Amino acid sequence: MNKNLLRLIQLIPIMLSTVFTLIIIAQLLLHNRTELKENISDLRAEFNERQKQQIKNRVDTIYQQVSYERDRMENVLKADIKEKVYQAHDIVNAIYSDNTDKSAEDVHALIVTALKNIRFNNGRGYYFIYDLEGNNIMLPNHPDKEKTYLRDMQDSRGNYVIREFIALMKNKHEGFAKWWFYKPNNNVDEREKIGFLKHFEPYDWIIGSGEYVEDFEATVKKDLLHWISTIRFGNNGYMFVLDGQGVILAHQSNELIAQDYGRYQTEAQIMEMFDTAKDNGGYVKYSSVYQPDNVQGPDKLSYVKWYPDWEWMMGSGVYVTAMEEYLQQKEQIIVKQNRKKLRALIGFSFVLILVVGLLTHYLRKLLARRFAQFEMKIESNFIKLKNANNTMRHMALHDPLTGLPNRASLDKFAQQILTDDNEKYMAIAFVDIDNFKYVNDLYGHTVGDELICAVSRRFEKILSTGDMVCRFGGDEFLFCFSGVNTQAEIATKVTKINAIFNTKMRCGEREIKSNCSVGVSVFPDDGQTLEVLIGKADVALYKAKGQGKGRICLFEAEFDAQLKRQRAMKEELYKALERDEFEIHYQPQVNAKNKQVISVEALCRWNSPVFGQVNPVEFITIAEKCGAIHALGLSVIKIACDEILSISPNGHGALELSINISPIQIIEPDFFTNIKRVVKATGIDNSRVTFELTESAAIDSILSLSPLFHELKQSGFGLSLDDFGTGFSSLSYLSDLPFSEIKIDRSFIDKFLDSDQSDSLVKTIIAIGNSFNMTVVAEGVETQAQYEKLTHYNCDLLQGYFFGKPLRLNALLERISISQIAL
Repeated sequence: MNKNLLRLIQLIPIMLSTVFTLIIIAQLLLHNRTELKENISDLRAEFNERQKQQIKNRVDTIYQQVSYERDRMENVLKADIKEKVYQAHDIVNAIYSDNTDKSAEDVHALIVTALKNIRFNNGRGYYFIYDLEGNNIMLPNHPDKEKTYLRDMQDSRGNYVIREFIALMKNKHEGFAKWWFYKPNNNVDEREKIGFLKHFEPYDWIIGSGEYVEDFEATVKKDLLHWISTIRFGNNGYMFVLDGQGVILAHQSNELIAQDYGRYQTEAQIMEMFDTAKDNGGYVKYSSVYQPDNVQGPDKLSYVKWYPDWEWMMGSGVYVTAMEEYLQQKEQIIVKQNRKKLRALIGFSFVLILVVGLLTHYLRKLLARRFAQFEMKIESNFIKLKNANNTMRHMALHDPLTGLPNRASLDKFAQQILTDDNEKYMAIAFVDIDNFKYVNDLYGHTVGDELICAVSRRFEKILSTGDMVCRFGGDEFLFCFSGVNTQAEIATKVTKINAIFNTKMRCGEREIKSNCSVGVSVFPDDGQTLEVLIGKADVALYKAKGQGKGRICLFEAEFDAQLKRQRAMKEELYKALERDEFEIHYQPQVNAKNKQVISVEALCRWNSPVFGQVNPVEFITIAEKCGAIHALGLSVIKIACDEILSISPNGHGALELSINISPIQIIEPDFFTNIKRVVKATGIDNSRVTFELTESAAIDSILSLSPLFHELKQSGFGLSLDDFGTGFSSLSYLSDLPFSEIKIDRSFIDKFLDSDQSDSLVKTIIAIGNSFNMTVVAEGVETQAQYEKLTHYNCDLLQGYFFGKPLRLNALLERISISQIAL
């Protein structure tokens, strides 16, 4: 009896475990079936909503772009006309200057001959000339009116067009005007024109040109429709545009463009689409007339929106069959995962019953006797093994300096995310600390390592669940952001990276202010593998650093082409130095009191045989990055000093020279020695040469070179702080560095006539310059009003297009001669 009771007691736990497990299995089966239905239902609802939101975002984006292009249309038209008239004015001025030995009548004829046959804007555009008395000098489209008195000519609105031209020239010397005029080959209907006029003083001529508003608007529409027709979204997504009469204006299929959409749809369907579009936009279902090869059916869901200004209906959509195929694939995956999970649960449950029942009953007594003997030894060995394993694993997956995960750790982390089947984004952010080389050069590698560690600790604090940061090498880091639902979330996370540099880093006994550049790529849009994503992020980082320090840049497809251009330009830069392709233009700086040219600023220009006329910002930035800035800078100093000395010998009243220098040049150990050597070799007096240093964040590092700047000042050179007020400078820089001059940035001059704040800043900067006994130069002076106000504020020197654009040496010499004659 006791044995049977003992056996029963031993069997009861097994029986109870079995029954309990069976009950759990039944509950799991029921829950599994319910979960499967809910997952499929949620999948369909979420996918449909996401698809609808995507097509709405497409249409809204294109709608906003069309609105933007229309709103800026008149400004673009005005800028184009103004540029054309400036070109004509330059031609007239050049002919006048080159033919001073000829009679006025001969010069008139040369000018008319040069301008009369010029056409632009598809033949609609031409130049006309009047004098201030109202006589027509040149009117190519109406030669019968040339050399006639047209002062009293009126357009169809009763406006005295020529009188208005004359009044505008007398008041402002140039400006925009509107009038009504016949179109070419049509002398019946007049159309509105917008034009630009400029006064040519030697002959008191009005040189002008105009464009018909409706023609320019038609060109803008045509370009936009062509662009919209080329837009693609995924495998079969595209945009379409219909006008108010149902004619297809833009479509993926060129064959459908200009077709009447009513030929393919019922009147009720057409009305529904237009009513929905005009009612603040909405979704419509219909049978599409166009069906891509990879789509099985014509049924389509589209979002349509009405653009009232041009009476366009814009839309984009998805094919229902394509959505259904995708959903079915996802449902099959969910079903398979569900079944696999169910089988695993059932198998695990039965194995658990067997293992627990048998091992608990059989091994409990057998192992209990020996466990006590080996427990201490096993535990000790296990702890040692675990510690050694953890140490080796940590060393294999972490950076020894910062303790951050390394590239191998990131590979494992990212690979797991990439292999997971989910609909969320993953972002790779490539981070590079700006000016890190300067920290190592100025303070040593120990401080550089301390800065890397300080940055690493701040990076760790901004990580969220599912994120990782690793040290990629040197001063480069990689962030991996997973489980991101929107592009906005990515932007928020990346912004946090930049934000940690807002305060200085404690590195031993120093506090260092730094910043970083960030390049970002996104899975799956920019790549399917980690290697590709890192490469794209690296390209975006290169682009960010090209835009300046502390920038963030998301990868875009065209970056690859831009990077190739930059690499090719880098090679051409060195060749250009060997071939002496660079030339110097000079912009006058005049005395505010008498407008006499006192000094010039040397500006480097490059007309490359490969790239054409290259923007100075572009090639100087590349030169700074590749190291060519040192050779280029010394070349500019030599050429400028030689040329200015050739037209203005040393002595009283000699023309002074300002030359820009890059912070990259200043860090070079032999920079100060080299510039003194180059200037001395040219023979120009040191006192005539001023070096302009742009105000920037790098000036913190430059302060450590203060003794060398004082040595430069003692040698007779001037030192100017360029773009004062736009960067990170303070008044302490003016006392720590021996500046003899400060330059007011053009951004303040542009606004100080209309902005009280800018006006106060300008007056304050001039007062600061006076208090430090420094020369104050205002850049970007372009109007009489700006000149008069700056003169009233006692600004010393003025520079800008009002006094002269950057000129070649011969043109500069002529400009100076004219100025001296005028005085």
